[in-house]
Amino acid sequence: MLRSTLLAALVALTNAASLTSLKSTDADLLKEAFFGGECWAIACTDVHDKKTGANLLEKALDDAKAASSCRGASLQCGKKLPSGKTPLQRLGIEPPKQKGHPLLILCVNGDARPLNMEEYARVKENSATPDARVLAKTLVQAGLAPKPVVVNDDAAFNKQCATRRHCLVVSFNSTTTDVKAFTRAAAAVAAKRRLLRVVLVDGKHGVLSIQTVSY
Repeated sequence: MLRSTLLAALVALTNAASLTSLKSTDADLLKEAFFGGECWAIACTDVHDKKTGANLLEKALDDAKAASSCRGASLQCGKKLPSGKTPLQRLGIEPPKQKGHPLLILCVNGDARPLNMEEYARVKENSATPDARVLAKTLVQAGLAPKPVVVNDDAAFNKQCATRRHCLVVSFNSTTTDVKAFTRAAAAVAAKRRLLRVVLVDGKHGVLSIQTVSY
């Protein structure tokens, strides 16, 4: 009985998720994590949270679906890069406002943002309890293939496309065109090209004033 218990503990330890340790000096790996397009969840280890974020991320990645959807990593987010900026400054992310709060950064599809509390904790009224199951669900959702974005006006177009480095515009008029054929093709492209934002523009809503767009 004791032998089987010890064996089970060793197997669990061997199979436990481990985080990739990112270093401020490893420019190529940081670039891949931040802007490569694939899903990365990064726990900042220098935010005085007593490793809450890193431990939570490790537990979340014990979930097989989460582990196959997103890669986990740890990083000293306040340590300067060779450029002189910190990773937080490079990504335009503010440190936690309250001491003790974890900082988990989600990098996917070329974008990076801090996770909201509701994405890694059970929130009830004025209390929040970090929960690996909540975080695991967030990571699974984040790892899904991106979908085309529908835009119907200039403001949406500027936000979703004009500010992106790579954007494909699929324009059609649903009153005269087979919409399904366009949306299927756009979805196939979006799923394979994570760094490419694919937007759908339906001409029935009028013509977009792209003269205001800066390239």
